[in-house]
This record gives sequence, structure tokens and C-alpha cells, in this order.
Amino acid sequence: MKLLLDDRYAPITSGMGFIKYPAKLAAEHFAGDKAKVPDSDGRMLKITAVSGSLEDKLRALLPLQAIDVRRRMFIQTNSEWTAYVNSNHSGTDADMLMMVLADELACDCINIACIENTLTGAYTKKMAAMVLWHSRFIVQKVCRTIMPCVPSRQ
Repeated sequence: MKLLLDDRYAPITSGMGFIKYPAKLAAEHFAGDKAKVPDSDGRMLKITAVSGSLEDKLRALLPLQAIDVRRRMFIQTNSEWTAYVNSNHSGTDADMLMMVLADELACDCINIACIENTLTGAYTKKMAAMVLWHSRFIVQKVCRTIMPCVPSRQ
């Protein structure tokens, strides 16, 4: 299984959301009223453009956070889809956000996950799942599949 950037930015890229909507507009919609109210530390939400390569953008999410996820990123792809990731220390869980955005923006959204599941024995396996959201209902939920990967030799 080929993973994004060879999984160097896991857990950030272990789960991602994709929204069929322009990145700038998705970020502005997400910020919405949140930009008008300070967080628990008195800080205001702001939208900041991050330039550079995909790796540069993912590094801008560091350090990862355990309690209060403060950095979220909408990244325009080379298509009509926008990727969503955040600074959660256990990886991006975009399921709820994608469901809400599909409803509010009346667009397609996908939540994907690929999580390492190391088992005893000769193989390392990856578990992959995908949920496609489309305005108010789940169109398709692809069942989880276990895909064997060739173990690395030391």
C-alpha cells in the first residue's frame, strides 16, 4: 500500500478529510463565528495562508496537541478536492467535520483513515477505511479492509 509521503507525517496524515470545495472558502466557512469569540486562553481564531510544499504545510501543524487542537489546515489539491488535516496528536479525525460540512455546504466530503496495526508474526498490516458524505446522508461506507504489507528488512 502506497501511503502519502511514505507515512513520514503520521499521525497527521493517518486520517484526512477531503471536501469538494475550494480551500479558502472551506476555511472561511469553518472559521465562521469562531473567529469572533476568543478561545479558553483568550486567543482569537485567525486564518493564515501557509505556502510551500505539502511537507512544509504539514510541518506548520507541529507541535501536535493532545487536548486543545489549535491548528487546522485546508489544503487545495490539484483537483476540485481540498484536503483537511489538523494538529491532533493521535491523528486527524475528520469524520464529524466532514459530515457537518457536507450538510452545511451541500457538497461531497470523504473521511479516510489508514492506521498501522502491528501484529505478531511476519507481516505488518494496514487497516483502511473510507466514508463518503453527501449532504445529509451517508452515500457509501466502504467496509474496513486489512491489506498485508511486506515487512521491512533490518
